[in-house]
Parts: sequence; C-alpha cells; structure tokens
Amino acid sequence: MLAVLGFSLRKRTRAGRVPVTLWYNVHILLGLFGAVGVVIHARFAWGSINSSFALATAVLVAASGLVARYLLGPARRSGNRLVLALVERWHYLHVPPLMVLAPAVLVHVYIAHAY
Repeated sequence: MLAVLGFSLRKRTRAGRVPVTLWYNVHILLGLFGAVGVVIHARFAWGSINSSFALATAVLVAASGLVARYLLGPARRSGNRLVLALVERWHYLHVPPLMVLAPAVLVHVYIAHAY
C-alpha cells in the first residue's frame, strides 16, 4: 500500500526515470488491489471498530479514485468549466480518507500483533 504513494511523490518532483503516466496506472492498479485485499482480509464482514473503520475508508478511497478516473477525462473533453472545476477537485474527496486510512491500518496492524 505504500507503493501507491509513489505516484504522489513522482508527480510533485522531476526526479525519476519512470514517466508519470506509468506511475498513475500503477497507482490505480495497486490502489484497487489494496482495496480488494482489505475487503478479502476483512472476510467481507464488519469486525471490530478499528477494522471496520479501515475497511470503510479503504472502500471510500478506492471509490473516489475510480470516480475521478472515469469522470476527469470526459469532463475535460466536455468544455464545461463548471463540471471540470468540480471534477478536478476530486482530491478533496480522495486524499482526506487516505490520511485517515493510513493511521487506521497502522493501528489495526499494531492491535492485531500486540494482542
């Protein structure tokens, strides 16, 4: 799941030999695999409060990423400035759950191994 953050780092720097478009595709693939992995790990059920929280945020992050993936292109091609402005602000829905997901996963791993 940490490799998913590689796209964000590569997008903001010029360093690196791998093109941003390749990082973006890897970011999407790993993000989907990570969300599916969380759902499988949770056995398709809600468990403790922390694991349920991690599951919900993982699904929310993946869903917001998929929405942006398939709406951003058509919004840019439409020429409608209002729609484009709304869709381009998708990261306001995508990044905050990610910031919640990371600590939730760390707490979940700590609790699972500590007890």
